[in-house]
Amino acid sequence: MGNLLSGGANLNAGSVLDRVISQGSTEDECLLYRLANYRNGGELIDAYNVGGQTEVEKLIKEQFGVLMYKDGKGQVINRSEYLRWKFRDTKQVRLPIEASLSPHDPLAKWEDHDACWQMQYRGSLGETLLHVLIICDTKLHTRLARTLLKCFPNLAMDVVEGEEYLGASALHLAIAYFNNELVQELVEAGANVMQRAIGKFLF
Repeated sequence: MGNLLSGGANLNAGSVLDRVISQGSTEDECLLYRLANYRNGGELIDAYNVGGQTEVEKLIKEQFGVLMYKDGKGQVINRSEYLRWKFRDTKQVRLPIEASLSPHDPLAKWEDHDACWQMQYRGSLGETLLHVLIICDTKLHTRLARTLLKCFPNLAMDVVEGEEYLGASALHLAIAYFNNELVQELVEAGANVMQRAIGKFLF
């Protein structure tokens, strides 16, 4: 994918992501999937069903800052931060020789870059809560995504960090799902319209 606003995105991300994640353990303790998951459940949805928009916005403002770098202001992340996430479940780590990396491996072309949602709280593909909400692609999830972005606009800078969808941003996903309102809000929040998605599932 090149310039996001020219040509459009041919991304069937939702079905592929859902398939990948559904193969994981049902005992997955990833915090992200307790908040929202690809089966359209999660605590954020439960909070909305109980208390509506007001309750969700209160929850996000009061409790979600700790899940982000510098309480939502974001920071530059480096290779070490990525490696801690990549090998989070591995007891013994053997770092690959750079020459042996696949062209889609984030380490092959790593550049330090800005991020908002902390790596340690990302999903199994390196995605954030905002990405999950967009991919779920219902009116409720879109409403929650807009609320999250309103509270923490720097989430617009985040990209999927895993090899499969490396570089895919919330803006890529919003375009792919023809979510024009969210596209506009992401651009206004500072999303990078020149962001490139180079993951192996994006071609």
